[in-house]
Amino acid sequence: MDNGSYVRARLSQVLSGSAVRITDSEQVITLPAKGQRILIGVAFYSLSDLKLLDALIKKLAKHENPADQIEIFDVLSCKTMMDFERYIPGIGPVYQTPVVGIWDSGKLVLKASGSEGRKLLADQYALHLE
Repeated sequence: MDNGSYVRARLSQVLSGSAVRITDSEQVITLPAKGQRILIGVAFYSLSDLKLLDALIKKLAKHENPADQIEIFDVLSCKTMMDFERYIPGIGPVYQTPVVGIWDSGKLVLKASGSEGRKLLADQYALHLE
């Protein structure tokens, strides 16, 4: 079993009690009429993506009722570039993770991948990343 498989197998246990949920392209997504939805595509074999998730979960744990709807998906579920479009319309070619989309009141307002995606999340949640 590779490291990514190990992490994926324990993901629901790790996320239990956190504001972060797992999603996939088959699920019907309901966008909040008010507030934000944050969707993050991560590579579970990537140490930097796992550190990002860890920092985000710790940050969110400090808030009793996080207002944002935060979901993650496994980028390995995307076999083609078009698969990323199902998650985040208009994301364009994805060459690095994380893949990030931010919806506000049901409208996609920000999207980025790679270092820009990481920066987007760091700015959104005031995360201190290495």
